[in-house]
Amino acid sequence: MSFRSGQSGTVVRKGKMWHGRYYVDVPGQAKRRKVSVPLGSTLEMKKNEAKRKLRALLDKMGLNEDSHLERTEAGARTFAF
Repeated sequence: MSFRSGQSGTVVRKGKMWHGRYYVDVPGQAKRRKVSVPLGSTLEMKKNEAKRKLRALLDKMGLNEDSHLERTEAGARTFAF
């Protein structure tokens, strides 16, 4: 896997809900999986509030920490020549 510098995700509007989109590293694979989570109603929060909520969610899950990347790379197989 290559170096991942972290992510802030993207906030999009789906109907009357804000959704946060981000990528999750899959152990043993080079590609990442796309994830979309509902953040809240467009009537209750503005887009900036939804961005802050997504950032807090990513920090809580620890996706931008070095230890997370090390855990995902630990399960990867390498082939030596």
